[in-house]
Amino acid sequence: MPRIKRISYHGRRRAAERQISEQELLEVLNDYFLSRPAANGDRMLFEGHVHADGSRVCVVVSWPPDETDSVVVVTCWRK
Repeated sequence: MPRIKRISYHGRRRAAERQISEQELLEVLNDYFLSRPAANGDRMLFEGHVHADGSRVCVVVSWPPDETDSVVVVTCWRK
């Protein structure tokens, strides 16, 4: 699974607003429920497993990963 190279300014702001930790972002990328291309063709959406409270974390990253198998987190949310 890809590693996080960095979190964009937008992604960091959204994570803070939505109380999503960097650890949660990593957990989604390492053990996701679903992945699919995002609306923008050079990005991928990963959806995490459902938490006890019924929510799940979604993460959009740059795609494909770079030569070190790393991606940039573009945005994230809970649904």
